Amino acid sequence: MTKSRGVIPLMDGAGNLNVTITVPDNLMFDLYFNGLEKRLRGIVFRVMRDAKTYWRTEAGKRLKSSRKWYMGSITSERIAEDEMVIKMTGWAVMLEVGTPGFDMKENLLKGRYSRVVPLNLQTEPAPGTKGRDYFVNWPFVNARVFRTVTATSQGWQYPSKPGAQILPDVIYRIENYLLPKYINEVLDS
Repeated sequence: MTKSRGVIPLMDGAGNLNVTITVPDNLMFDLYFNGLEKRLRGIVFRVMRDAKTYWRTEAGKRLKSSRKWYMGSITSERIAEDEMVIKMTGWAVMLEVGTPGFDMKENLLKGRYSRVVPLNLQTEPAPGTKGRDYFVNWPFVNARVFRTVTATSQGWQYPSKPGAQILPDVIYRIENYLLPKYINEVLDS
């Protein structure tokens, strides 16, 4: 089985975002054909360093309050002679890929003082209400109640958040600029 070459972003089981960068076959062939395979280690190091720096720079330009947190979660390591990984760990992955919306009622109702209040709206005004609609079966008149929601309340929907989407620009830069640039520098020298 041959390994994939190029820039491949993947999520691992721990929730980390891994970007595996492997020198493409056509560029590897150029290096080996010209007897320059010994310089591959330096090329891999410079691509990894510049890609990580570019990723952090773009995060610094695009993000505001979460900038330091995002930039601090980007690490890198070299796996093989021609392969490296740039990792993003922790909550910064959520900033990059975004979060889906969800219903907060489920978590709000887990608390000790939470209650679901059955609100049965009376169709006919009760005697002495002067024609206004009132809720019937209001069980907690003077009780200490927190996080009161109704079974049909819609105001507890947490909106989805789009991700920062910085990684696609980083991948484009690695594939179209950094890898060819450093390999052509070695070939031209």
